[in-house]
Amino acid sequence: MCGTQSGALALAHRLNFSVRKPRPVHHKTAVPEVLEKYVNETIASIKGHITAGYTVLCLHAAALRNSGSSARGIRLRGGRKTVSVNFSMKSITMIGALGVDKCHINFCKGANSANVIEMLEQLRAKYGKVFIILDNVSAHKSKAIKEYLAETAGDAVLWYLPPYTAAQPNRDSVA
Repeated sequence: MCGTQSGALALAHRLNFSVRKPRPVHHKTAVPEVLEKYVNETIASIKGHITAGYTVLCLHAAALRNSGSSARGIRLRGGRKTVSVNFSMKSITMIGALGVDKCHINFCKGANSANVIEMLEQLRAKYGKVFIILDNVSAHKSKAIKEYLAETAGDAVLWYLPPYTAAQPNRDSVA
C-alpha cells in the first residue's frame, strides 16, 4: 500500500483489510477464420433477404441497474471473502432493435423469451418480413422462440452472431 493513502483506504488498511484492484479476466475470442466466414455468409444472406423484401435489424438487450459501482473491494488480509456492500439491485431491461433509419426500444422487467417475442411481433407488425441479427443468449434461442418462428412461416428470420464475438477481435487478423 502507498504511504500517502488517506480516507477510506487508509481506514481499511488500519482495520486489517486489504484493498484489491480488479484483475483482467481472460475471455475467449472468436477465431479469425470463423469471423471471416461468418461475415461473408452474413453479407450474402442480408443481400438475399433484402431482395426478398425483408427489413434488416440488429436486436440486443441491456439491463440498467441503480447499483453502486466500485473499482475496488475490501476484505480481511489473507482472507478470501470480499466484504459485501449494502445497495439496491433494482434494474430495468431495454430490448432494442436498430436498422438503417430505424430504432425501436422496449422497456421491460427482463430479457426473457416472452419479451423478445413481444419485440419481434412489434417489428413484424411494422415491417412485415424481418431479418434480425442477434447474439446467442438463451432467451433468443429458447423453445418458445423456435415455436414463434415456426408460426411466422418465414416472415421472421433470426441470424445469430458466432460464439465469443463479444470480445473485440484483433482487427489486423480479420480480412
